[in-house]
Amino acid sequence: MLIKEIKGSGKSAAILAGRPYHIDSAINHGVADLIASQGMIVLTEDSVAHLSEPLPKINFVDQWMYHSRLYRAANLATKIDNLELAQLNSFGCELDAITTGQTEEILSKAGKIYTILKIDEGSNLGAVKIRIRSLIAAIKERKGLQFKENIFEKTKFSEFTKDMKETYTILGPQLSPLHFRLASSAMRKHGINLEILSKVNKNDIEEGLRYVNNDARYPAIVVVGQLINALKSGKYDLNKAAMIISQTGGGCRTTNYAGFSRKAAEKAGFKNATVISLSATNSSLNKTLGISFSVIKDALLALIYGDLLMKLSNRMRPYEAYAGQTDNLVETWLMRLSDRIGKTIYFNFKKTIKKIVKDFDSIAIQKIKNRVGGRRNSCEISP
Repeated sequence: MLIKEIKGSGKSAAILAGRPYHIDSAINHGVADLIASQGMIVLTEDSVAHLSEPLPKINFVDQWMYHSRLYRAANLATKIDNLELAQLNSFGCELDAITTGQTEEILSKAGKIYTILKIDEGSNLGAVKIRIRSLIAAIKERKGLQFKENIFEKTKFSEFTKDMKETYTILGPQLSPLHFRLASSAMRKHGINLEILSKVNKNDIEEGLRYVNNDARYPAIVVVGQLINALKSGKYDLNKAAMIISQTGGGCRTTNYAGFSRKAAEKAGFKNATVISLSATNSSLNKTLGISFSVIKDALLALIYGDLLMKLSNRMRPYEAYAGQTDNLVETWLMRLSDRIGKTIYFNFKKTIKKIVKDFDSIAIQKIKNRVGGRRNSCEISP
């Protein structure tokens, strides 16, 4: 009934959305009253979200109830000409980086203005007043313009299909040098052309900051920057390149790194870039990548060897007889294991583990021998 009245009145209305705690007047500082004083009708997202049509496919994973209400409220605003949405944001938080990005996408793709009101512990609302007045001025200027209908529903994401496996290069971010080097070797032996990107550099970080909300966590900025920088490098055929990123599932922000990557690729001009979401719940991977028991077994083997090499190298590095001794031994074993994974006789697994431990123990043993030898020599020449 209220929505019908808003449509008929011709007056501008705004949905004021945010986190549940924004209802506290000590936190929102009377923003709702401020908007109302400018002649706009003010609604809360939880009072109108249920009036929205079913939410179309969105870029980010909808993980929390207040996120869901926010997206549905934004979707409703796209259907009514004189209805806008303003989102409250109190402080830098990666959850807000996700919701602001998705809400902006829903509104902007329908030709609507996205307004974010950043509030903090200060009570001076001067900046907020400017934003509200700018919104009202923009609404008046755009009055009578026809908004795009249902453009958001046409959004489609490129999917990785079975026939791409043989010809595509799959780019993965560098999250753990030892583990991922072994894992990529294991995947290649199963016909999956997985290329783990090299060390993160300054350009990767700058690239990530261009396309990821700076309220997002630093790892998200680094991961996205590395992937986009690789696509821009010219080293890969963009028609045969895909990106892969793991998803944790459940209420974790890392689940949405795939969404960050997909949105960044679109902003950077790679609209057809395929993003593979690596998760236990993605059953389509079994068909597209051929994730069999053998693949999982080799991947787990790579993780075990990676853990072992990391722990042993960190433990023995202080005891090396000369600088770089530990790193050289790590490199030697990485080369050996990269060649063995995928064709390992698993009965020899125990022997391999013992041999690795023995080789790293030799670093400490050599150090002890050098110390003992030095003491003996000093005793022989002492009076």
